Amino acid sequence: MTIPALLALGVLAGSLAVNRPGRGTPHRKAAVRAGALAVTTLCLAAFAASVIVPRIAAADADRALLLAASGTPRSLDAALAQARRSSQLDPLSDAGLRAAATIQIHRDDFSRARADLTSALARQPSDGAAWQELSYADLALHRDAERILAVHRALAADPEGPSALGTAASAALSLAAPAGSATATPGSVR
Repeated sequence: MTIPALLALGVLAGSLAVNRPGRGTPHRKAAVRAGALAVTTLCLAAFAASVIVPRIAAADADRALLLAASGTPRSLDAALAQARRSSQLDPLSDAGLRAAATIQIHRDDFSRARADLTSALARQPSDGAAWQELSYADLALHRDAERILAVHRALAADPEGPSALGTAASAALSLAAPAGSATATPGSVR
């Protein structure tokens, strides 16, 4: 933040400098300096927004998860709306979509959770936690082939993470279970 501020001060100080002899009228020089100051100000505002907006969006996604913690239908609706706003605020981050997917899982809407996670992974394909969560959604939806792919991607993204290894173990157990027997559920694997 210091460099852009110093740049702005330099442009401002330059606009106050004594006119040098040469071409151009004092009015033209003042207009050029004012234009340079305006461009610098716009660049500083864009730079500040590029730093601040992602932080605000991430904080909104975190607040959405906290709001959903009570588990009431009303709080889940409000939390989902906040997670969606977070996702729109920062279209490069997957935090809002992952929060929305987590809320959808709490609502037992695994199809929508899967759609949110697929969108999140389109934004951040190397997010191991998103791949892991997708494997839980695929388990609940009985999508075994997609679940195996998600587990492999989770392990590739974070091979030594404790939750990724737990996901791999639960996938192996659920695929090895005989037909008709009880398999692990998303909540029981963590």
